[in-house]
Amino acid sequence: NNGQHVIFRVGTSTLSNYLLINQGVYSTDADVPVDPTTGLRYRSASGEYFKAGDPIWFDRNGDYVLDNRDYARTGNSQPLITGGMQNSFSYKNFQFSIYASYTAKRTIMNNALAQRLGLMTNPTGQGGDNKAVIPLDDIAIWRQIGDVAKYPNPYDYTRNGSINPFRYDQTLWAENGSYFKINNIIVAYMFGRDVLRRYGLERLRIFGSLDNVVTFSKYSGPNPENVTSMGRDLSEGYPVPRTYNLGLNITF
Repeated sequence: NNGQHVIFRVGTSTLSNYLLINQGVYSTDADVPVDPTTGLRYRSASGEYFKAGDPIWFDRNGDYVLDNRDYARTGNSQPLITGGMQNSFSYKNFQFSIYASYTAKRTIMNNALAQRLGLMTNPTGQGGDNKAVIPLDDIAIWRQIGDVAKYPNPYDYTRNGSINPFRYDQTLWAENGSYFKINNIIVAYMFGRDVLRRYGLERLRIFGSLDNVVTFSKYSGPNPENVTSMGRDLSEGYPVPRTYNLGLNITF
């Protein structure tokens, strides 16, 4: 005997993120665009000029100044497709059931990574703002002139306040949040009544279950499920643990 239950939902509306478009990192100072009219390099709204190691943000209105007019709507903070499926199988006295869920066409903002890199803006800290220096060897950060990197220079402490290279509102942190997860598996065995009557039992079932089995996802953050309603992974709390259970059901 087999049983199957499938839930499938398709969203009809989307909610986009309002972000700066990140296009990489300036490899050298010469890569920073210069306004042909004024002769000034691309700069922030506060007047700080960009240089090698800074993020490349798309100058959407072409005025060579990074400001609120350079934001664009991009991505989907809400999933377009969500659903789940549950299957149950039985063969003689054995029972097997599996439950899975999925989400597709959703953008996750990996703020967990932004927080990690942002710690380096002031690694020593002051007073109650003490921080720990953490290794960044596994991340493609800009380190020297000529580097082609994905992430800006995290060690230029004097400029991090004005440039804010690891700000959350940029597409640098946007990732594919689609996933398929096997949530639960149960394997059980039901003893036959002929055997149970010898011991005065009506029903005896032993089972083992596994929760949070495996998640298939391209998302590089901790958990594609643990995000806010706006699709932002704030890396709060602990990861969902994988749990194992053994048990039995007895009816006298």
